[in-house]
Amino acid sequence: MTICHAAYSVIFHYCNLLFLLPLELVRAAHHRNVVFNWHIVGNAVSTTQWHLLIRQIKSEKTEGAKRTNRILSPALEYISTNYTDENISISYLSELCDISEPYFRRIFQIEFGYSPAIYIRKKRLEYAYSLLLSGEYSITDTAMLSGFNAPAYFSREFKKEYGYAPKDFFKM
Repeated sequence: MTICHAAYSVIFHYCNLLFLLPLELVRAAHHRNVVFNWHIVGNAVSTTQWHLLIRQIKSEKTEGAKRTNRILSPALEYISTNYTDENISISYLSELCDISEPYFRRIFQIEFGYSPAIYIRKKRLEYAYSLLLSGEYSITDTAMLSGFNAPAYFSREFKKEYGYAPKDFFKM
């Protein structure tokens, strides 16, 4: 069976539309059981409903982010002032927010894209980078001042984050 060129181009066009739509929109449409009535006019597709769905998702995300920020704000404030303390516990942070630890981890992951422990480690590494940049501290002092309890662990994490070891930082 052969498909004429015009039909092939229309099918190709619709396939491209489906693959190029953000996965988030497809998930949201599926989650809401949205049924779209595509109106085919020549080779064009009316995407008014997609635009309405995009607007709705953006407003929900904005409101959701505000709600999440309100929930996480006590923990974020604590982290911003105490990230050099090597004994920050996720359970304590979740208690600050008055939510369960699993829920805290989940909304933190959604909000920032990584776990609270990785977020804290990144904050510590940023601070360590600035200390090394100043040239005033040794690697061991930098590790201790930035909240890492072992210089070897600090060096390993620094290399993972920046692509080179702290000792190489001084050679640059």
